[in-house]
Amino acid sequence: MGGNNEKLLDFGCGAGGNTKFFDQKGFDVFGVDQSKLDIQRCQQRIPHKASQIKVINPECKKDDIWFDDIKFKIITSWQTLYYLNKTDLQQRLLSLYNMLEPGGIFIATMMASSCWYYDMSEPYKDGMRFVKFFRE
Repeated sequence: MGGNNEKLLDFGCGAGGNTKFFDQKGFDVFGVDQSKLDIQRCQQRIPHKASQIKVINPECKKDDIWFDDIKFKIITSWQTLYYLNKTDLQQRLLSLYNMLEPGGIFIATMMASSCWYYDMSEPYKDGMRFVKFFRE
């Protein structure tokens, strides 16, 4: 798999670094994030795809659809899903699964307990961790 104009959704695309990378590799990229400022930056990075990059509501629903009936060959989520509690994560994974075409691929990265700031966190509600950053 390598481009060929395959539809790729970057969930939690932020300012678009990964989205732009995949666009340059020949994918038909789409991006979503809850940050209006980051979406504006992403649209500026990839102006020819600006209409395919949207601000979304952070509320997770299993029937979320952001781009009509479009199904994606690939959905990515880089360092985003760990911000969701267990309940919202379950809803979001179901909604993303429903946006995949049959045989599609889902790629995600998560914060691990070996991450440097995991040690600065403590258990919170519904599987979340509260991270305390201290700067001297």
